[in-house]
Amino acid sequence: AVGLYAALALASTGLEAFVVYGRTARVLVPFLCLAAAWALAPGLRRCRPGLRLALLALLLAHTAARFEAPLRQVFPAQAWVPLSARFGPFAPTFTVRGPALPARPDAVPGLWLVNGAYFHPFDGPGDPAPTGEVLWQAAHPLEFRPYQYEGFTPVQRRWLREEDVGMRVVREAAQKR
Repeated sequence: AVGLYAALALASTGLEAFVVYGRTARVLVPFLCLAAAWALAPGLRRCRPGLRLALLALLLAHTAARFEAPLRQVFPAQAWVPLSARFGPFAPTFTVRGPALPARPDAVPGLWLVNGAYFHPFDGPGDPAPTGEVLWQAAHPLEFRPYQYEGFTPVQRRWLREEDVGMRVVREAAQKR
């Protein structure tokens, strides 16, 4: 683990040969976990069984809390087809400025899929989302903070955190049935 870390640090910072992204560094996680377990094992053997059980329960609770957000994520490609089948064809729109959207001439008037695609690159906040009845909603994957660090500038990360970038299907108020 130390050797892999040193190689990444030397090649990226020392030689400036490449940039270390999360996908590059993630390969170290299993090795670091094994090294931490090896270092903690002697101390845990000396603990009382009740304390070991409490520490295990704390570790499991922490793991469940950390895994909850990634496991509940809905990606735009997953949502597009089932939402079209459920609500009919909708017009796509973004609440950020930048990416081009595909035209949907068959869209039901007043039915919008807000932020239902990836918006990269983007130049900042855009128009507000259409208002009306929210028929479906989910967090956009880019609301998950670890995803904000690959390919986004600090200013773009701030926009992703401050603006409403959640995905949703909206039927405009004038189009209610």
